[in-house]
Order: sequence, then C-alpha cells, then structure tokens
Amino acid sequence: MLPSYQNSADLLVNVTENKLYSKLIEQLNKDFHLANFDFHLSENSTPLALKKELKKVIKI
Repeated sequence: MLPSYQNSADLLVNVTENKLYSKLIEQLNKDFHLANFDFHLSENSTPLALKKELKKVIKI
C-alpha cells in the first residue's frame, strides 16, 4: 500500500528523509524539458524552494 500524505510538504519531507530528493529533482527536470517548459532546478534546491518554483511555473 502506498503512503498517503496530508499535503505536498509532508511528501517532500518523506522524500528528503529517504534520500530520494535528488532523483525527484532529476525527474522533474526531465519532465519539464519533455513538456517544453523552460524550467531547471538545481539538485541543491531546498524543498521549500522547489515548492515555490513549481507554484510559479504552473501558476497556482
């Protein structure tokens, strides 16, 4: 069974704790590139910075 999260912050905490954060950033960069978005995150970006940048890019 997959874990459920209350919000995106909970998900990012879990990803960071399980050392999957760099893979998440890598995959997001690939996905945005394939979708022709001019978007690139550094692997050194914090989860908070990631959340802010994603909000800007998808205009929430």
